[in-house]
Amino acid sequence: MKKELQLGIFILLGIAALSISILAIKNVRLEKGYEVHIYFNEVANLLEKAWVRVSGVKVGYVKTITLDNEKAKITIWVKDEIKIHQNARVNISATGILGVKYIQLNLGSPPSPVLKDGDKLTGNDPISIDEMLNDAMGGMKNITKSLSGFAGDGKLGENINELIRNASELIELFNKNISDKQVSGFVKDITDSASQLNNISKDIEQITGDKKEDIKDIIANLKSVSEKLDKMLKDIDSGNTMVGKLLNDKQMGEDLKKTVESIRDTTAEAKKTIARFNLFKAYWNYDLRTDNNSVSKSDIGIEVRPRENKFYYIGVTNAGGDITGIEKENTFNVLLGRDFSPFFTGYAGAIRSAGGIGIKIRPFYKINMLNRLELKSEVYDFGRKIPKKQPRVNVGARVKFTDWAYMGIQSEDVLVDPNLHTNMNINFEDEDISYLLGLIGLSN
Repeated sequence: MKKELQLGIFILLGIAALSISILAIKNVRLEKGYEVHIYFNEVANLLEKAWVRVSGVKVGYVKTITLDNEKAKITIWVKDEIKIHQNARVNISATGILGVKYIQLNLGSPPSPVLKDGDKLTGNDPISIDEMLNDAMGGMKNITKSLSGFAGDGKLGENINELIRNASELIELFNKNISDKQVSGFVKDITDSASQLNNISKDIEQITGDKKEDIKDIIANLKSVSEKLDKMLKDIDSGNTMVGKLLNDKQMGEDLKKTVESIRDTTAEAKKTIARFNLFKAYWNYDLRTDNNSVSKSDIGIEVRPRENKFYYIGVTNAGGDITGIEKENTFNVLLGRDFSPFFTGYAGAIRSAGGIGIKIRPFYKINMLNRLELKSEVYDFGRKIPKKQPRVNVGARVKFTDWAYMGIQSEDVLVDPNLHTNMNINFEDEDISYLLGLIGLSN
């Protein structure tokens, strides 16, 4: 049996054994916790991996954001010692006007039952800036319409004078047409009414008692309010106030309309800017590899994602240590990559200081028990002539056993000098670098 075939069989058996072992403990974490599902009508640019905070303290993170019956379903992971009650309140907050969105959690009160792993909550939807502007404009439009109907065409004084003249004509017509008999009956009715009013007056006096001074104050206040209202209406009619100008000056109305449209455009641009700011993610990556000669090698770098499916990577390979064979010490990786689908990721650039390409495949991403397995292959150094005129080819596999750690095996230079490596990979997010990159992106 050829050496290459023996190596291939060994690799496949190793991958199978490692996969079964890791998947058997896939829920093991360095820190215990549990999941809660929260439902919102709107997530307001909240992203996966965002923090969950209680009183400003980080207690977990957003694991997934999915759509469930036209509602946003957010699955969060929180530490085991954090007890959330069924009457808890959940809001989507930000660290500032342009800050990173996170889940703000109020744990609720102890009499209410404590949630268990997989329980559900309903969150408080964030306020939309567009809805606030629409409500404000609707209120302004109703006020303007009411004042416009009251003031008419801006000739308030003429309208009131016309009303008084009509009332005078009506009284004169009444005097001309009423008969003496009608007057006699009318006087009798007035006498009866006066008697009744006298009784009512006595009743009012008994009711008010020593409150007469308060009634006088009320009447005086009403008179003052009436005078102020009359002055305000005169100012509106004359166009000396902002409301008057809005009612009588068409140009000002057009200017106000343009101003509101400008505010809406600015709000839309601000939303795009905030979304761009929140998209930046930065992850530190450390890889410890050990070959079949028990020589350890360290790779370290940083991965920057300006978008969810696009990334840049800069790092150092074989940093320090004793390097065996034909490998070089302190080589570098500068890569540009893209997640084309949940199944396939591709990248290209400088791999160990030589041009190359690489792919990552997740063949079982739809299967719950096997979706943590990832296969990887790299081809680089196409111009190599020593020891053979063939590029370097590395193939391997790794399994994710926590959100930030992987274990795997890899065979390097399989075409010329196969060398089997085991590796341990740690990958974690750096929020400070993400924030700094977001600020740099805003300045451009």
